[in-house]
Amino acid sequence: MSFKETGKTKTLTFKNVAWKCLQWLEINGKLKNGKPRIYNEEEVRNMQFKPVELNVAPEILNNMTQLIKTYNTEIQSMTLKNTVNSDNLLHQSTLTHHPILEDNGYSNILLRNKTLRDRLLERCNNDTVTLPIHEFKDEILSLLENHRVLLIEGDTGCGKTTQVPQFILDAFAKNGNATDCNILISQPRRISAISLADRIAYERKEHVGDVVGFHVRLEQALPKELGAIVFCTTGMLLRKLQINPDLKGCSHIILDEAHERQIDTDMLMILLKRAIQKNPTLKVLIMSATINTHIFQQYFDCPTIRVPGRLFAVKMHFLEDIDHLPNIERYRTYVAKGRYDDEVEKLSINFGKIVQVIKWISSHKPPGAILCFLPGWNEIMRVQSMLEDTSCYNEKHLILPMHSKVSHNEQRKIFEHTPKDVRKIILATDIAETGITVSDVVYVVDSALRKESHWDDIKDIFSIKNCWISRANIQQRKGRAGRVKPGESYHLISKKEYEKLQPYPVPQLLCNPLEKVILDSKTYTDEKAQAFLSGFLEPPTPTAIQKAVRSLINLGVMDAEENLTALGKRMALFPTHPKFSKAMVYSSVFDCLHPVITIASIFSGEDNLFHNILNEKSQIRENKRMYHPSSDHVAMAWIFKQWSHFNETSPHLIRKFCRDMMIRPLRIQILSQIRNTFIQQLIQCKMLSKALLHDYDCNKSDIANKYECNDELVRAVLYSATQQLIEHKDVGFKNGILRKGVNELRTQGRAKAVISGESVNYKRKNWPSSFFTYFNAAHCNVRRSIVIRETSMISPLTVLLFNQKEVQCYELDDNRIKLTINVNAQQTVRFVCNKETANVLLQFRNVMWSLVQYLLETQGFVNHRNDLNLKEILEYKEKVFETLVETLKMSSKSIENTEKVETL
Repeated sequence: MSFKETGKTKTLTFKNVAWKCLQWLEINGKLKNGKPRIYNEEEVRNMQFKPVELNVAPEILNNMTQLIKTYNTEIQSMTLKNTVNSDNLLHQSTLTHHPILEDNGYSNILLRNKTLRDRLLERCNNDTVTLPIHEFKDEILSLLENHRVLLIEGDTGCGKTTQVPQFILDAFAKNGNATDCNILISQPRRISAISLADRIAYERKEHVGDVVGFHVRLEQALPKELGAIVFCTTGMLLRKLQINPDLKGCSHIILDEAHERQIDTDMLMILLKRAIQKNPTLKVLIMSATINTHIFQQYFDCPTIRVPGRLFAVKMHFLEDIDHLPNIERYRTYVAKGRYDDEVEKLSINFGKIVQVIKWISSHKPPGAILCFLPGWNEIMRVQSMLEDTSCYNEKHLILPMHSKVSHNEQRKIFEHTPKDVRKIILATDIAETGITVSDVVYVVDSALRKESHWDDIKDIFSIKNCWISRANIQQRKGRAGRVKPGESYHLISKKEYEKLQPYPVPQLLCNPLEKVILDSKTYTDEKAQAFLSGFLEPPTPTAIQKAVRSLINLGVMDAEENLTALGKRMALFPTHPKFSKAMVYSSVFDCLHPVITIASIFSGEDNLFHNILNEKSQIRENKRMYHPSSDHVAMAWIFKQWSHFNETSPHLIRKFCRDMMIRPLRIQILSQIRNTFIQQLIQCKMLSKALLHDYDCNKSDIANKYECNDELVRAVLYSATQQLIEHKDVGFKNGILRKGVNELRTQGRAKAVISGESVNYKRKNWPSSFFTYFNAAHCNVRRSIVIRETSMISPLTVLLFNQKEVQCYELDDNRIKLTINVNAQQTVRFVCNKETANVLLQFRNVMWSLVQYLLETQGFVNHRNDLNLKEILEYKEKVFETLVETLKMSSKSIENTEKVETL
């Protein structure tokens, strides 16, 4: 339709034509709220909810039809005959491993007791160390003698962490029964557990692994004989409780840094409260800084000892004080502001101000180490780089990062004293707040921020972001400056803002999703989630609990009665979020183990595999595209496989490979260890047999990896585990008007999604499929959308076959079928195909998942070799999976549109 008009000028003519057009729209009911309605409601609905076409090759449909017939006539009845009880997965035998000693530990009781008593007498003659805690030694031992639980509330520097375990062991050694004393001390972080073991062994003039040891993820040095002190992470102590809920073999458990209120710490409190009821000889000590400790006393109904610290006066400087320091402007540092597509931080670090203060202290203040608190590793690296680039940096400055990424040998340098003319500058996260003490710190520079994880109930997403710390945390940080002499602290927050801060930190349990907590609880108890979590120190809300339970039910982990399903029992012992453990369990069913294990290992942690991801997004994106054009997850699995190949055959090429690919060498080595841990856990949950697995090397082929090269199957397993879907829309509303070509991404139904700059799918122009799956997302306040860093394009057939939700079928006028699936409460996907294709695909889908369920229930419990029926089921399963793999291969041809680099 067109409109014509004449006029004296072009401008007047345009106005007259526009007016005529508006008149026509108004008369014909085509205007709504002053905006043109180009399409009627039915046309809008058809455009917005247009179903995706499904096409399957006739030969594949024929194969599927034959397999369906075989299942209905032969296989189904066989699967119903074999049922097993898998409950013992959660309660496998327990006491073959002592909770403290090495697996091959031994003990000559008489000799060990004599040895430790002699050592004690020798140390007593030479002991000159005195700390505030020593004045309370007799009171601590007396209260422990008469009570099962004791709370020790100690200021920074009082010596509680290093001395209390020794008080207890030495008391036993003095009486000649040191082998009756076996102490486990939990620490929130691995660096604390390792460094404290080093420190105490050094104090006792012993080596780590004799009396004092440690046990953290991927590393341990445990005593071989009884009469021991072992530091472990809270997560490791929880694992010990899973297999030994009464903690038999331990005499004392010390829960240190309880004030931090991590989820694992709160979980340990309820489990230890139950353990002392079952184990009459077990004693528990709760140790905390002076932060809100009365709630611990009420929870355990126990006596408390208050130990003052040995602190000198510390002068606090707030932001307004810093701005008026003499000559501070001379040290102003200018920072180039980068602009990132997915900038999500509302609270960002003032790097220039931090570096300015550190330089000013170095130039104007007497000798003494500087401790700078920063939120995370990226901030630490940025400040270190800025300090090293300044003209005043020289050999008289020793800059030391303090983080779990740093090797243990490097970490030990933090505690070493430097020459008088060398200024030590420690850049640390909140680990240095209470967990670790550096004795020569005199000055503290505090960003007043920390990285915290939060679950947004409204947006239904998880995010890690910078948050203000509490006033209690600021006091703890300040206290680190007064260990050896009067000190000073510089806080990058105004006095007015400081007064508005929360008095105490919020427990992690109250601001994180609860799925993992609830799943973990099933390894300790059969109670329902509400009953178990209501026993916590500060229970989460019933609404949060119910939401997590519904999520686990939707994932297929629990049934409506909150009992673990066959899948849930396999997943329960994994130390990672359910979506990752589910992916790994499914990978062992679908025979694509290695790539999925790699992907789960990468994304279940917070550390990124790549260097400098904020500034090198385009290069990282191109590096990944060399390995896969449309899947970040698959690309990274292939990158790891290439690294593993070099590691085995050409180690001299690894350094260049990591540099070219911008990979962090230490991170990929740790990743290799994490993979091996996950493989061990698959063996433990009986989804994997050592006989079937060639070895841990992902370059060797074996039955468990028959289909590892089918990238679409790998992506399908990821989608089946997460059930998280992004849908590309070519039609959408812009400024209230429905438009075509909007190139819009939507997740969770209504939420707009943005793919981050380092993803291979960033600013994609061609769309061979409109569906993506992903693991992690974060809400971007700046862009008012969900930012997703890593995505994988998946075919429509994958969405249909690997979603286990009910499918609604509607017959259309053209004798075709519309298939509708409610992916979640807010998201619906629609497909259309001919009637025969719909019928065959849905039946094949049911057969496939029936076989998966059968394997989840029986794998590892039934000997398939000795039973002809079971052997026939497995042979049939192979035929089904071969057809499935061929189907996915054909459906994803357009997605695999770039030839992958030949890596081997």
